[in-house]
Amino acid sequence: PIIVYWEPGYSETNRMANPDFGVPRESFSYVMPATTIDAFCMEHQIETNLIAKIDVEGSERRVLHGMRETLKSKMISYIFEYGPHNYSQESGQGLDFLQEVSRTHQLILVGWLEGTGIGSSQQCLQISPEQLPKFAQYVSDHWGVWVDLLALPKNLPGMDEILKKTDLLRLD
Repeated sequence: PIIVYWEPGYSETNRMANPDFGVPRESFSYVMPATTIDAFCMEHQIETNLIAKIDVEGSERRVLHGMRETLKSKMISYIFEYGPHNYSQESGQGLDFLQEVSRTHQLILVGWLEGTGIGSSQQCLQISPEQLPKFAQYVSDHWGVWVDLLALPKNLPGMDEILKKTDLLRLD
């Protein structure tokens, strides 16, 4: 099971509870049944490749752990929200999380770095492995900045063409 909580008047904080944060006293908590993507795909005999939107306020590593077999056997593209301020040191989901994802997936910034002027609503920017430390530090240094990242499998057919159509993120 997972804990889902709701804070009246604050929709941006309604989420699957990350145990690293605790649950605020003024919230309403619910225990909900949960499954992994691996179990769901097996139970429903899903054989095709997948696209996933992951928005779990710092529990992304847990979600990816629950789809590790599916990631091995299928091409999975996914979008996730990244803001290091959402991750505690104990959850280990800052730079090391991005580096882990980038071993098998190309990371692409979708849109812009909120409040920074980098990117645009019409732009997708590749994040090279060399830029990951600088990118993670930049986002970490700007409290409240969060971004949507698209993770595309490096072996996705047509990946070379996709990369030709996106610019490289440059943080100087």
